[in-house]
Amino acid sequence: NPLGGRSFTVDKFHQAPHHFIKVVHTRFEKSNIRSYQQTHQWSVRTVPRKTIPQAKFSYDLSPVEVIVRKGERRWYDFLTSVFAIIGGAFTVMSMTSGLLTFASTQFKASINKLG
Repeated sequence: NPLGGRSFTVDKFHQAPHHFIKVVHTRFEKSNIRSYQQTHQWSVRTVPRKTIPQAKFSYDLSPVEVIVRKGERRWYDFLTSVFAIIGGAFTVMSMTSGLLTFASTQFKASINKLG
């Protein structure tokens, strides 16, 4: 329960808390356990002078269901990830080398102009 044991107070007269609660259905596929995840946000709203301040609750029941399952990772997924890391490192090193070579030639050219 996202509101359990908590108190919500306002600092001034003619203000009231407004609670927004989102509920998402969640199912764990392996154990077939069903549960609901609830998220809570709240804000303070100003009410007109002649009305009585009341706490307001807005529920948003999500039409989407979250299914949690454990996926197997195949050997070729691992191999692809390793090659991607190696290729990315090679690319970064090549770009760094090219940048340093360019900067070095520019520096040498500027020194020759001074002398």
